[in-house]
Amino acid sequence: MGNENKSQKLIQTGAETFGAAIGGAIGLIGGPLGAIGGSIAGVIISKGLSELADRFLSNREQARVGASAGLTIIGVQENIDRGLTLREDGFFDSDEINRSKAEELFEGILIKCKNEFEEKKIKFISNIYKNVAFDSSVNPDNANQILNLVQQFSYRQLTILALVGQNSENKFSLRVNYFRDDETLSTEIEFLLQDFILLDKQGIICRNDNTAMLDSSDVSPGLMKLTQIGLSYFQLLDLSTMPKEEFYFLEQLKQ
Repeated sequence: MGNENKSQKLIQTGAETFGAAIGGAIGLIGGPLGAIGGSIAGVIISKGLSELADRFLSNREQARVGASAGLTIIGVQENIDRGLTLREDGFFDSDEINRSKAEELFEGILIKCKNEFEEKKIKFISNIYKNVAFDSSVNPDNANQILNLVQQFSYRQLTILALVGQNSENKFSLRVNYFRDDETLSTEIEFLLQDFILLDKQGIICRNDNTAMLDSSDVSPGLMKLTQIGLSYFQLLDLSTMPKEEFYFLEQLKQ
């Protein structure tokens, strides 16, 4: 089977597992080339997917890789359709010895998604490539750092990051007072507050009054904000698109 057919089969497998919409990416690589196929971004995506298709992958890994590639292809095409232009600062340049930063990033995304057992994260991890490819203000090394760290986050931590980023002016009416030391908290709440503390220690979120969060009694959901680095995560992962339905713990964080 040719590399082109292998790539298309991977995407089809992803579509069958994660949603038919992903299948729309098949027509954007190989065959009559669309806008993405005729761009350097399309060439790199096609090449990277073909190389990974030659490796041994379990059925579930094939689905994850195919879904990630399909989402990336569709995202890039949407940016092109919006009139955005690919960066021209060397991100796509390679030579006889070194691969381009674009190739490295795309392969990294596919590998992270291949191994991602919390499969809801795949959509957001896959957003990194299409955002970096069109924004020369993003340092590729920083994008790789975000890619590596976000794999370590649980999906719930990712939803908390999305919640904090979307919670402008406390629109979700989250609790602003401390969780007091003498307050009886359920184990579920304690785990949830621990996620806030872990994100704070990573420098992703913080309290907007600059109060240190040493333990759960210092967590104030309504006062949380993104740090400058946290904003980069929020933007590159497109966490503004995470639906409110994913914030299943909202009621536990209200007054």
